[in-house]
Amino acid sequence: MTAYRTLMQACAILALTGSLSFAQDQPDTKSADKVIADLVNEAVDPYVPGGERSRFLKVAGVDTELDADEFKAGENAEDGFIRSYDRWAAMITFDRSKNGKLDWFEADAYRRDFRARMLAEYDKDKNGKLEGAERDDANKALAAGKLPKATAVTPRPGNREDNPRDPNNPDRPRGGRGNEEMLKRFDKDGDGKLSDDERREMASALILEGRDSQIKKWDENGDGILDDQERSAVKLDPRDRFWLMLDDIGMKHFDENGDGKLSDGESRDIVAFGAKIQDMGKVWEAKLLDTDGDGEVSRDERRDFQQRMQIIGITMLPEAMKWVDTDGDGRPSREELAAVAERAAKRGQEILGDWVKKFDGNGDGRLDANERGNFLDGVNDDIAARIKRHSTDGKLDDEGIKGLVRELAEEFGIKPNETF
Repeated sequence: MTAYRTLMQACAILALTGSLSFAQDQPDTKSADKVIADLVNEAVDPYVPGGERSRFLKVAGVDTELDADEFKAGENAEDGFIRSYDRWAAMITFDRSKNGKLDWFEADAYRRDFRARMLAEYDKDKNGKLEGAERDDANKALAAGKLPKATAVTPRPGNREDNPRDPNNPDRPRGGRGNEEMLKRFDKDGDGKLSDDERREMASALILEGRDSQIKKWDENGDGILDDQERSAVKLDPRDRFWLMLDDIGMKHFDENGDGKLSDGESRDIVAFGAKIQDMGKVWEAKLLDTDGDGEVSRDERRDFQQRMQIIGITMLPEAMKWVDTDGDGRPSREELAAVAERAAKRGQEILGDWVKKFDGNGDGRLDANERGNFLDGVNDDIAARIKRHSTDGKLDDEGIKGLVRELAEEFGIKPNETF
């Protein structure tokens, strides 16, 4: 549900500067015993895209794109997007549109590539984190102007025009060993492309494999499921607790026999349900983003909408910060951000529970196939009602989007009111 999900995420993006990642345990960079500046924090490890996005939009200005002059002007800003080790010559190589500027998505690609190279060089135990001596070495290197090696763990995203699709096979992956391996693995009829059935098989297999990998990571007694003690351990991990929350929802409604595992059939049910959500999302995306009325959402229309949301985010940022700044000191603290994130997550689970009760016809606490269909119909009606409340002639102008963001922020406990 790309368009609607974008709007729903906007309230979290605005109030939490774009991410709930602030709720994760962050290194204490202010403690008295730290003598090495923690230069990797939030830009490398952990990488906090929401915070970086907020910083980027501030320095990029009203057009939401960063140019060389804005980069230079932002070099000395306190807690700004431009770090002491950033170089414009390196950053601009991620200009996929070749317009001499960087939008947020290009800047995000730069940050992720830089993180991959830092981990490749300094994460000696390969656990995906910079800890202890690893972190000290990384910070010392950056402070001395020593940048990570140019070869990243994953290839830098290139210009899409440099790697076009095969005109005779538009479904063929653009490149990359991972995509080619997926094609080779699931292209059962050997025609060089994935049919709808093959795509569904791929999605189903990846769901099973991804879950199996997570289970093995936390399954200390090796029984193939997570018991209460193992689940409690996952909940303490800032990186995996969100996965557990989503897995709880999925298993509750798709584990038909209640054995705590997913069968091939059950994983296919998840894929089929996801496809229905995507189809509904495409309909709403076309209604909201298709400005020329041709029935299709072009790349330019999607980009225009994203840039429009970025500008709206900038204009609403002062208001959203007040929602989070409960002590009124003018700067939301990490504790305040974490409190909002926890409150929004809790409220989201409550809202989902209310919806399940509404469509749980037999009262067994889960949605079967027919009930899931009714659930989707209800979601569709809810979206239509919200758009109608905040639109003119079915179109959301900027004020309508702001009104929808405020409405969702109140419902999820992000924007304070007398209810929450």
